[in-house]
Amino acid sequence: IMFVPLLLRERPGEKLMPWTSGQTSPDAALMAVDSWGKLFKSFKTVVLLKNTLLLVVSLFVTMASIHYMRTLLPIFTIQELGWTNIYYSRIFSTSSLIGGITGMLIGGFVIKRFGLTRMIQGALLLLAILVFAMSQSSSLWHNNNFVIAFIGCFCILLTLTTIGGLALAMHLCWKRISALQFTFCMTIFNLGLTSGAALLGYLRSFNEWSFIFMYFSGFVIIALVIINFIKTDKHREQVDLLEKNYLAILNKESSLLVKSETN
Repeated sequence: IMFVPLLLRERPGEKLMPWTSGQTSPDAALMAVDSWGKLFKSFKTVVLLKNTLLLVVSLFVTMASIHYMRTLLPIFTIQELGWTNIYYSRIFSTSSLIGGITGMLIGGFVIKRFGLTRMIQGALLLLAILVFAMSQSSSLWHNNNFVIAFIGCFCILLTLTTIGGLALAMHLCWKRISALQFTFCMTIFNLGLTSGAALLGYLRSFNEWSFIFMYFSGFVIIALVIINFIKTDKHREQVDLLEKNYLAILNKESSLLVKSETN
């Protein structure tokens, strides 16, 4: 107990609690953008990079496809299979919990073992195969165990895909404007979710359930192809070059400021 005050004692330049005094970290001060003009100019530059555009499109298609299925499942199970709202909610919530735990347990291992892009591609490919198999198994649709197993597998792959998509978006961010860039990616993420639900409403009016499931597999394959063109290493090199150019501009501005003050 006598060592607790020593552990809680602040070091020079550190801020232990929000209400205590402290100093800005030199690293944080160096990463700060000092004007709105530079912020949005930097944002425009990094967003127009090829790999960022591919990421945005793939995120939109992937999230639209996922929410397409998440909207489809309660309609399908309740209207077509005769499940009750409570029964479906219990099955889907339990499957989502299992999927979340599984994603936390194996997501990091899979990314470390196979790489981030490959994990996303693998999860999307398995999703496409799973849902296509579901579309061709209409004779088993009224077997509750079969449908429950399908929902469980879907939720696990859904969790892995979401983890991979968010991690890829963060990995491709330029640290200097990462908050703005990642917020933009999440906006596209949520726009895709909304679009997927709207797309189901349009397709459901003139298609049978088998085709409704098959559309999902088609959308996922499109996202899979787009992600295949994302080159993370090349993108990081481009971001490092942007950072060097930005620092060169800062050094130039600082030297001009020193000269003006000297004069």
